[in-house]
Amino acid sequence: MLIANKHGSVAKVIERVCGKLGYAQVQTLATAEEVITALDSLRFNLILMDDNLGPQDMAGMIESMKRAPGAADAQIILTTTSLSAATAKRAIAAGVDDILLKPFSPEALMLKLSAAGQPRRQTVSSSDRAWA
Repeated sequence: MLIANKHGSVAKVIERVCGKLGYAQVQTLATAEEVITALDSLRFNLILMDDNLGPQDMAGMIESMKRAPGAADAQIILTTTSLSAATAKRAIAAGVDDILLKPFSPEALMLKLSAAGQPRRQTVSSSDRAWA
């Protein structure tokens, strides 16, 4: 699993949730450049991506990730603070599998990650706004 998030404290919470769910191999990267470089040489089945990695826009970053060999079969869950219908459509068209609104609770994240192994696309979840 790959966590693509530039906020260290958020990434740590995500790592703890992943550990509780039994994810043994989790890699955390903080920049778009690091993510694309990793996807050229490593394979991931699940990517939890923050929408503000930069410098590309969110849709461009998702498209770049989907073209990389390491994300060919990966499910991508996008985390975002602002979700309009237009943003959701762009993310889904670019290849995102699911969207999780921030702030999210560890429990909401657990539900998303637990469901990630099941075939699904184009769902949007709201959070309970209780970020730990």
